[in-house]
Amino acid sequence: MNATFLFNSDLRALRRVRAGNRDQQSDAGFLFHEGAQALADRLSFISRAFTHPVFHGLDFGALQAAMPHLTPVAQIAGEREVWPLARESCDLIISNLQLHWVNDLPGLLVQIRRCLRADGFFSACLVGGESLFELRAAIGEAETVLGLASRPRISPMIDLHTSAGLMQRAGFALPVVDHEVLSVRYQNPLKLLKDWRAMGQSNAIAGQGRMIDPKGFWPLVCEIYGQLFPHRTGGVTATFDLIFLSGWAPASSQQQPLKPGSARMDLEEGLKNV
Repeated sequence: MNATFLFNSDLRALRRVRAGNRDQQSDAGFLFHEGAQALADRLSFISRAFTHPVFHGLDFGALQAAMPHLTPVAQIAGEREVWPLARESCDLIISNLQLHWVNDLPGLLVQIRRCLRADGFFSACLVGGESLFELRAAIGEAETVLGLASRPRISPMIDLHTSAGLMQRAGFALPVVDHEVLSVRYQNPLKLLKDWRAMGQSNAIAGQGRMIDPKGFWPLVCEIYGQLFPHRTGGVTATFDLIFLSGWAPASSQQQPLKPGSARMDLEEGLKNV
């Protein structure tokens, strides 16, 4: 596996086409709508008008539904290793559940920051590393039971700590990283697998070859899943970890951190009054 090219771009394109051909009102789009609404909620706390917004993501129309007051000057579908917009061409970029598929995410974040005008805002939602830990556990147990070698059957995802570092490395001012964990009840694990595929999120790791699982592997995964992670009201539980990134293109008008040694109060003196 090559760390630089973790994902197979051709396979990812196939996943996007399959997801894009589905009804935009499909139930499988719920995760995109959750992400878009959370992004809209965060944007609502910013009291300024954006005149050149950009939407990024093949997301069942979720961003437009969550932010009908914005008219994007560009809508970009699919993950991009090279950002297609010119420098300082927009003042707002909103990305919904797309960036976790980028091979060179640090490089792309730098490109996105450069496309923003001074004091422009960037906000993104990604699928985080704790997502589907139940499915991963069931797959691992089934592989052990059948004596199979462990394989990456679910694409790896970024974690919260790594996300924070990437925003700083990319040069965003006032970066903020947080996450929300969604616990979803499914009637059965098979419905989860179908939804994950319909979202275009199926495994697309490069160099994996054609995996031919023995007959009964996935039924066993579903059986183990149901035993390990039953929902209290019936069915099974599935966890989705949504990571949110936000930051500003640097501008001289922004609040600046104090220079080291510029404090006017001695820490020791301050602690005496505590």
